[in-house]
Amino acid sequence: MRRLVQGFGEIINEKGVDAAIAEIGNKEGKFVTKNTYVFLMDLEGNRLAHPYARPEDPKIMKLFDQKDTTGKFFVQEYIKVAKTKGEGWTEYMYPTPEELKKPTQMKEKKSSKKISYVYRVPGKDLMVVAGYFE
Repeated sequence: MRRLVQGFGEIINEKGVDAAIAEIGNKEGKFVTKNTYVFLMDLEGNRLAHPYARPEDPKIMKLFDQKDTTGKFFVQEYIKVAKTKGEGWTEYMYPTPEELKKPTQMKEKKSSKKISYVYRVPGKDLMVVAGYFE
């Protein structure tokens, strides 16, 4: 996981943010695997790129106050890790992609533990995140 997010951070520094965002949008690319994918956020809690973003999603999605199903502000935890340690693991409860597709209210969806690795791109106010469900 660490290598995956660091590799993506290298693309940002070598090719620029726009090229990195295009790479994230490629669901067949090297940053989408069977069990995980990377996405890009800034340190203000805005999602800048995600491989499974819906066409109706805003280009920049404000997620600073997003909570998991237990009420934990998990995006704020990403930011704390990025700003204080530069990189590290976080855990929170969230519905799996399959569960999210069900036509039920968010509070009725079954949650699973999600473990994510946060990596701050050196020299940038950006973080790359990838996670998996336990």
